[in-house]
Amino acid sequence: MSEGLLDAYLDRDVFVYFSPAMVSAGYPSYEEGLLYDYSEEGILLQKPDKTIAYIPTASIRMVTIQPKQGFWSRLTRSS
Repeated sequence: MSEGLLDAYLDRDVFVYFSPAMVSAGYPSYEEGLLYDYSEEGILLQKPDKTIAYIPTASIRMVTIQPKQGFWSRLTRSS
């Protein structure tokens, strides 16, 4: 992973999708939270209940980053 690649996205909402080999029946195929920190070994997510989840890089299929709200959305508090 390029050094500093995700620095601009720290404290942003992300969805981390697990690789198919890491998903079991009855468990979600993704994890949602704020991007807390990352390294070559994995990423840390702050979940909505304020707990921190560590996800190893080997188990990640894809990470989607939610865009920040625009000025008008923040002003009117609409989602």
